Parts: sequence; structure tokens; C-alpha cells
Amino acid sequence: MLLVYRNGGPDHRPTFMPVQRALMYLFLILDLDYLCAVLTPPGHSWRNPAERIMSFRNVGLQIVEIMRTQCSDDLETTLRKCNNIKDIRSNGTSNPEIQVELNNSLRELQTLLLGSAFSNQKLKIKPFRIFNPSSKEAIEKLWSAVQTVDDSFQPTDMTVKQVENKIRVMGFFPTHCR
Repeated sequence: MLLVYRNGGPDHRPTFMPVQRALMYLFLILDLDYLCAVLTPPGHSWRNPAERIMSFRNVGLQIVEIMRTQCSDDLETTLRKCNNIKDIRSNGTSNPEIQVELNNSLRELQTLLLGSAFSNQKLKIKPFRIFNPSSKEAIEKLWSAVQTVDDSFQPTDMTVKQVENKIRVMGFFPTHCR
């Protein structure tokens, strides 16, 4: 059994397919008998333990500036043309070298600055644990668990409209969710 506290923000609403997919991943990969996703009401962050800790975590971020190391001139030119993360992802899909180079440019920020800022913080005497970003292999393993429900389910299926014709996925929700 796993209980997950979530705030009522749009990126946590269980009516959105990406959130449903994430909960399905947890249920399948952890081989759970019961998963309960608790939503706290909007504007009540003081009731949500995960939200209460964010103000404390923000203290650690006061020393961090969002930065990255310089990439090649070609990639910097490409990144300047991107208006949002969707544009960056679409460029990374068409050219896998962009993904590798951009990840390398962010690694120093992740490991040195963010890692040291948060590893020095404690909650009730216990230091925070810092995890590395998921590897491509770990993500593929997670995805293979989801494909046991329906092998036609694709990583790009992000909306109910894209999933509604996948009978086994849509059958998973009524039998496993309420």
C-alpha cells in the first residue's frame, strides 16, 4: 500500500492523462495492491506535508542561480531560437546529440550547486537524500511495465483523446481506480 500526497495544482490533477500515467507507473512498477493519491484542497498548502516543506527547501535555493555551462556554438544558436521547453524537446528528438550536450551542460548545476544546497539541509535531524536524474534505461524499464497493460500505449500518448481508443488502458482505470 502506498499513500501519495499531492497538491491541487494542475500538474497533479488525476483528470489529466500524464498524472494518470504516473500513478499507473507507480502502481505497476512497485507491484502495489493499493495506491491512494490524496489531493489537498487548493489554497491549503499548510495541510499538505509536501508543500509545507517547500518553504524550507527554498531557503537552500537562495544561493542557486539557474545556470548551465556553455554548449557548442551550434547548440547555443538552436537554444536561442527555442521559446519554451516543448521547442527544446522537439529539437532534442530530431537530434539526439542535443540531448546529450544539454544534459552535460546541466550536470554541474545538478550535482554541485543543487546537490550541495540540499544535502546540507536536514528535517528532524535526518539529512535530505539527493538522487540522480533517471537514466534512459530506467525510464525504458518503467515504460515496459506500463506496456504490460497495453503494448500499443506510447510515451507520446498524453491526453485522454489519444488514449481513449486503447481498450486495455481504458479498461485498467475502471478496474483499478475509483
